[in-house]
Amino acid sequence: MIRLLRNSLRSRSSGTERDYRSVDFSVHTPTYKVKYLGCEMLFSPGASEICDTVEAIFSSKKSALNSMDHYSLKLTKQELSLRDKDSTEDEEKVFQLRRIRFSGVFKAQQRLFFFTYQPGTKSESLECNVVLCKSNSEAKSLAKVISRRSEERRVGKECRSRWSPY
Repeated sequence: MIRLLRNSLRSRSSGTERDYRSVDFSVHTPTYKVKYLGCEMLFSPGASEICDTVEAIFSSKKSALNSMDHYSLKLTKQELSLRDKDSTEDEEKVFQLRRIRFSGVFKAQQRLFFFTYQPGTKSESLECNVVLCKSNSEAKSLAKVISRRSEERRVGKECRSRWSPY
């Protein structure tokens, strides 16, 4: 099942409490060392299809996890990027945060972080991307930071639509 991390924005790691609501992207660029397991298209995305897809991707890659390369996952104010150690900046996978529709941690394997991404302008289909983090807390941290960015974007958009500078 999916564990949705929305309002619980505090996590305990190494005995200290860290507040992810105050990540300042102009000063700090959250970076994670992950294994990118891949993606599959979702044509009727619902919770059960997302769960099945995450589980299928993980099951298909499980036997090769030890030999998989690590990727650097970087979050900026506008995007999430995945880059393996051998790729150049032009070859990295870039996902615009405004197009990430849903993200979370897979409950059955809590080191799995996943997100659904709308690759084009039409929302008829979504990609389900799955990464394996080093630890449960790292996967939760990633989900919380992305959730917080999505919330900030929605609030900003709502404010812009209700207030005009003219």
